[in-house]
Amino acid sequence: MLKQHHARAYNISQRSRLYVLPTYFSHKRINHIIQYAQNAVTKPFQPVDIVIRHHHSGYTVHMSHAHGSHANGPVSASDALDTLKGRLADIANLEQAASILSWDQETQMPAGAAGARAEQLTTLAKIIHQHVTDASLSELLDASKHQVDTTSSSELSDDEALLDVTDRLISHTKKLPDAFVETWTRAVNASHHTWIDARKNNDFAMFAPHLATMVDLNRRRADYLGYDDHPYDALHDLYERDSSTAILKTVFAQLRDDTKVLLGNIVSSATTASADLLHQPFAESSQETFALDMASRFGYDLNRGRLDRAVHPFATSFSNRDVRITTRYDPNFLGSALFGVLHESGHAMYEQGIAERLQRTPLASGASLGIHESQSRLWENLVGRSKAFWEGAYGLLQETFAKQLSDV
Repeated sequence: MLKQHHARAYNISQRSRLYVLPTYFSHKRINHIIQYAQNAVTKPFQPVDIVIRHHHSGYTVHMSHAHGSHANGPVSASDALDTLKGRLADIANLEQAASILSWDQETQMPAGAAGARAEQLTTLAKIIHQHVTDASLSELLDASKHQVDTTSSSELSDDEALLDVTDRLISHTKKLPDAFVETWTRAVNASHHTWIDARKNNDFAMFAPHLATMVDLNRRRADYLGYDDHPYDALHDLYERDSSTAILKTVFAQLRDDTKVLLGNIVSSATTASADLLHQPFAESSQETFALDMASRFGYDLNRGRLDRAVHPFATSFSNRDVRITTRYDPNFLGSALFGVLHESGHAMYEQGIAERLQRTPLASGASLGIHESQSRLWENLVGRSKAFWEGAYGLLQETFAKQLSDV
């Protein structure tokens, strides 16, 4: 078999194989492998098409039972690209499995399972890292780049965008050593569970050592990824591509100045408003019913989602058909759970709206964290806190909490 010659093998279809040869192979060894493959192609009882590539020399040979062989000839544009998509789908499945375990530890898992769950997530992180950094994935990416038309439009096609994002994913992942990925994953899980206890007991000293560890690990992560001007540039770029600390400083300076003016106007205004009506006993079950009703009216599809409790609200997606949200309840304050649900449903609707054709690829997520947050803030604040919204929704709120709001 060709794999015995250290060629990387990819099943393109039931009767088609792609073999990518290591760059160190000599021409003599390549010719030997081609002769071996020709014998396989001509077997009458198992006809097969074989494509052999040696990227270092640019040599490609395509052998077919029906048409013989030809070197440096055209290869079907779907070959390497389809194989690449299959590999990325496997990686996406592993990432989604890890996400399900993470969701479970935030919502359902007994506290005593924290150590075992950390090891499970660490193992998955190692496997995912190995898949992404495997040389064969880069080879498939390089082969795919030659097969995608980049001249037909000024806008990126799905395939062009996929290759661009995959290239970036591989580049970033290769910069992180395997051992660091393991250390990082264990530390994230340990710090999270300690934070839960520290928050419950209002004990910062309990969490402080873990915070110091995470700061140190993030600094190491920035060093591995590399940066020009500021360590945070490397970390910020993970969430906002091509942004920088310098850009953030400019944005925040303008926000600070505008906020100071707004705050000054509020303080000097003679108009006051009381929030006492929000600070009353509200049954948690009724809070959940009303919040979910509002979220579904916004467009959150509960047939493809669900609401659970968590220490800190979040949304998570395992596909566009399974996007879950969480919130926390205060039995004496209505706003916490309600606006948490509206916020997280904004994230969730964004994920539910991602096209089916992009599922199980690196494109099946938000364009950036800023864009993602714009969707949650849109529904929580611009809609959920607007006068127009409450003119329509307040009657339903009164029906839900008649005792608290009947005379308001």
